[in-house]
Amino acid sequence: MMHRLLVAAVLACALALPSLPARGHDPGLSEIELTLGRGRVEASWWIDRADLAGSEPEVEGALLLEQGGAAAELRFADARETWDGHRRLRLAWSAAPGAELRLRAALLERLPLGHRVLVRIFAPDGRPRSEHLLSARTPTVVL
Repeated sequence: MMHRLLVAAVLACALALPSLPARGHDPGLSEIELTLGRGRVEASWWIDRADLAGSEPEVEGALLLEQGGAAAELRFADARETWDGHRRLRLAWSAAPGAELRLRAALLERLPLGHRVLVRIFAPDGRPRSEHLLSARTPTVVL
């Protein structure tokens, strides 16, 4: 009887805890969320630690943004470990409104052969705009 009460109490506690967002892992697939804002572009790239094979990529240069054929000004770059086993690279650039933008996932050259990147592009209000799949053969997307 005591065992059943203990199991019920543990189950009740587990159900009462707030759920944390989790990212599933498809081997060889990472994800970039890109938000286009007024005068700013922000990116978050989640890469599973297993896909990095023990390397620690430099966040600066992992993603390159061009506007009108020239490099956009990088304003922020940061890399952190996430609780679910990913390395999260965060970058932000200044971008002139209306300029043609190109994003290149330069880090793809150093990831395992066949690695792909799902790029999800969002408007400033958070609405999804488009999705693209990048690879070593096609590492660039026009925004």
